Amino acid sequence: MTKKYGLYLFSTILLLVIVGCKDLKRPTEPTIEFKLPDGIEYLTSFGTTGTGNGQFDFPIDVGIHSSTGNIYISDANNNRIQVLDQNGIYNNQWGSLGSADGQFNRPRGVVVNNNLNYVYVVDSNNNRVQYFDNNGNFVGKWGGINGTGDGEFDQAFGIAMNQTTENIYVADPGNNRIQVFSSTGTFVTKWRTSGVGNGQFDFPHRIAIDSSGNVYVVDYYNYRIQVFDSNGNYIRKWGSYGTEDGQFRNISSIEIDSATDYVYVVDIDKHQVQVFSNTGNFIKQWKTTNNENEPLNGAYGIGINNNGKIYITNADNDGAYIFQITN
Repeated sequence: MTKKYGLYLFSTILLLVIVGCKDLKRPTEPTIEFKLPDGIEYLTSFGTTGTGNGQFDFPIDVGIHSSTGNIYISDANNNRIQVLDQNGIYNNQWGSLGSADGQFNRPRGVVVNNNLNYVYVVDSNNNRVQYFDNNGNFVGKWGGINGTGDGEFDQAFGIAMNQTTENIYVADPGNNRIQVFSSTGTFVTKWRTSGVGNGQFDFPHRIAIDSSGNVYVVDYYNYRIQVFDSNGNYIRKWGSYGTEDGQFRNISSIEIDSATDYVYVVDIDKHQVQVFSNTGNFIKQWKTTNNENEPLNGAYGIGINNNGKIYITNADNDGAYIFQITN
C-alpha cells in the first residue's frame, strides 16, 4: 500500500465515522399519535412559533369562509388575523398592536359572514368588535368601551352568527351575558343572570349556533354547556366538573358541525375533544397518546368546514391540526 493511498483510506474512514456519529446523535422527529374514534381521521398539521407568515403566537380561534374554504385564525399575541387555505397554506394577514381601525389588542373570537364576505373579530382588550371584508380591509366596528351598557363589553371573547338572520352573538363574560347585534353592529338584545341556576352564567366565554338558530354557550366556571333559543330563552344544559365522558375541566372552545348539528367541545385541561348530540348526549371523544409530543395539550380553538374538515388550534405549540369527519 502506498503512502498516498493509505492517507486517502484513513481520511475516508475518519469521515465515515464522523458522519455516522452525527447520524447517531441526530434527534428523531416525534410521531403524532392520536387515539381516534370511528369517523375521525387525522390529516396533517401546520404552523410554528414566530412572527412570520404562517407562524403563530397563541392562535385562539378559527373562522371559515364556506365558499372559498379559507380559514381565518386569530393570532392573539401577534395581534393579527392570518388567512390560510383549507390545507393550511398561508394566503394573507392583517393587523398590528394598537387601537386604531384595523389594529388589535389581543384578537380572540372570529366568525365569517359568507353572504356579505365580512370577517368579524372580537378585539378583546379594546372592548370592541371590528369587521372587515375577506381581504382584510376595514369596514366597521362597534363597542370600544369597557362597561355594562348595551354594546359595551368586559373581556368580550367568543362570537357566532345566526345563518338565517345574520345577527352576531357576542359572549361578554366579564358581564356574565350574551349580547346580540345586527350584521352592522346595531344592538338587538341581551340576556344575563349571574349564578348557577338554569339560564344563569359564571363567565360565559364561548358560543356557537346550530342550524335551527339555537345558541350554545360555554358557561365556563359552571363547567357546562347551556342551550338557548335565538331570543335567549333557556332550553337545556349538560356537563359538570370532572374527568369522565360528558364532564369538563377547562373548556376552551365549542363548534357545531352543520351537517349533523353535533356539538364539538375542546377541553384544554383534558387534552381532549368531546362530541355530543345537540341534546347533550355524549357520542365520542379523542385525545393523543404520545405524551412527549402532546398535540392536544394546548388545544384551544376549533372550526369545522362544510366538507367535514376540523381545524384545532394549539396555543402551546403555536400551530393547528386538521382532522376529517369520515362518517
